[in-house]
Amino acid sequence: MMINYFLPVFILSVSVLTSCSSAPNNVFYFSQVAEAERKSRDIQLPDGSLQIFIDAFGNVYPKTGYPSTPNLIGNSATGAGSLFNQSVHQNSELCLNSENNPGSDAYLLCQTIATEKCDFESQSCSTTQDWKSAQKQLWHKEGQLIYEQAARLGKDEVLFLIHGFNNTYSESSGWYENVINEIHAQGFDPLMVELYWDGFNGTPLFTKSWGFAQSAGPLVGFKLRQLFHGMELAYNENDIELPKIRMFSHSSGAFVIGALLGNPYSALPNLYDEDRRGTDFSEFYEHRDGSGEQYPIPNFPEIRVGMIAAATSTDTFTGVGKQDPERESGLLSPNTTLIFSLNTKDWVLGKVFGLENLNAGGATGAGADVGLYCAFLANLNEHKEQVDAVYAFDFTRGGILNRHGVNAYFLSDKKEAFIKTMFAANDSDFYQC
Repeated sequence: MMINYFLPVFILSVSVLTSCSSAPNNVFYFSQVAEAERKSRDIQLPDGSLQIFIDAFGNVYPKTGYPSTPNLIGNSATGAGSLFNQSVHQNSELCLNSENNPGSDAYLLCQTIATEKCDFESQSCSTTQDWKSAQKQLWHKEGQLIYEQAARLGKDEVLFLIHGFNNTYSESSGWYENVINEIHAQGFDPLMVELYWDGFNGTPLFTKSWGFAQSAGPLVGFKLRQLFHGMELAYNENDIELPKIRMFSHSSGAFVIGALLGNPYSALPNLYDEDRRGTDFSEFYEHRDGSGEQYPIPNFPEIRVGMIAAATSTDTFTGVGKQDPERESGLLSPNTTLIFSLNTKDWVLGKVFGLENLNAGGATGAGADVGLYCAFLANLNEHKEQVDAVYAFDFTRGGILNRHGVNAYFLSDKKEAFIKTMFAANDSDFYQC
């Protein structure tokens, strides 16, 4: 009775707080890119791991040529998280040094907007075709680098680490390190690729970070397809068999995975609600199902995706939602195995009161609702030919509520089986519906 009394009050409170909330902060990576540039020049990283940095609109940061501490303009509500917007503003500092470094990646981007000026704070600035072409080159260059690093180290597996929303670099890199250590402790040694994207930063109830990330995550995943296409080209040009792909995501990193490996249009309100979606989605709408040659769905011999606390709806992978009847939706990458954690006490996924399927704020049931998992995900391979298998592991711990972070999940003894299943088929210890 008490919970039934408080639920309407809680929902109303969240609605009021959200409507009055401010814009969250963008998460920029200029200093980290500059540090990575310095390391690549001066230090040979012993484990060969790579880092890739991405803005809120799916633009990859150039590896060389940007200043480490530029003066940035505007705020997230006006599109300040776009490298393009920052570059074309009349007061931009991003391209000041590129003329002195014509061989840099930044120079490639800056040349495309040399005569472009647009004040994104007062009007919508549409990315130019030249900018998009330069971005494609940079994404393919990242794919080439992954190929070269894997070939140099003799590795036929590549693992991508993908954090969720409301994460700073230090927060994400901290748990990345712990996951990498766990993977190595179990005897697996893939090439590690750490992805850092702008999932915004700010307390969700007092800023709109959750809603903003619902728009950014799918754009990031969609643009990441160009990285995987670049990898495919590099391996094929060198007549080398494509690597096995592994992915490890946390929370709304599942937004990224959904759009990278498929068409999640029906799953997130910001993608199908015309009153909520942004203005930078025209390419996503056109190519969301991989149609055309520009953003093809990744096609590798084996893709195994481990998602801890997947903060998205089951529609992301099933494609059974009713919002996109014209296109094939859900997971579309062939040879894919999905691995979920389940935790009915995760206070973030359940929005404290078991509201994981409250779609008004973006449903998060894929990682929390056992009934939905058994009804729609457990046998997905019987309904989608792209899916090889689906596994889940119950990470629910004692207490009334469980913490949401990866390190908290890894207190469970299920972590070993979860990690093992990311690399090899599993016939035991997973959740049985």
